[in-house]
Amino acid sequence: MSSDPVKAAEILAWVAIIRQTDFAVLAMNLDVADIYARMTSTPSMKHMWTSDGKSKRNRLGHDLMIAAVSIVHEAPIITGNVQDFVFIDRSFPLPGVYHPYESTWYVAATVDMPLPDFDRYREDAQSCRLPMM
Repeated sequence: MSSDPVKAAEILAWVAIIRQTDFAVLAMNLDVADIYARMTSTPSMKHMWTSDGKSKRNRLGHDLMIAAVSIVHEAPIITGNVQDFVFIDRSFPLPGVYHPYESTWYVAATVDMPLPDFDRYREDAQSCRLPMM
């Protein structure tokens, strides 16, 4: 919030709208924690760790946690940033990875998941776009 208060306000407003709906929030439970721990101790996943540049210690990004939640709850991942998830899928099979702007499954869904096409050129397309972090 201190580095970009306008962007922070935009994201918080978006989160408030989501919280007012019956949007399903998938639990970070013990099964998820178990898979997440396995992912964070897998040598081939080490590049998924990020450093803030100031610290000598690494910290984990969120992609591994999202993938673990996805696996346990059998929920495909919908993202515009598919590369990390395609990599994760090689070692920890995911139930699907979908790129909404391309209307493309990069990892085939293991459950029936009909999704509408997203037309980024539609006049009001920006009104349904998520805020960028």
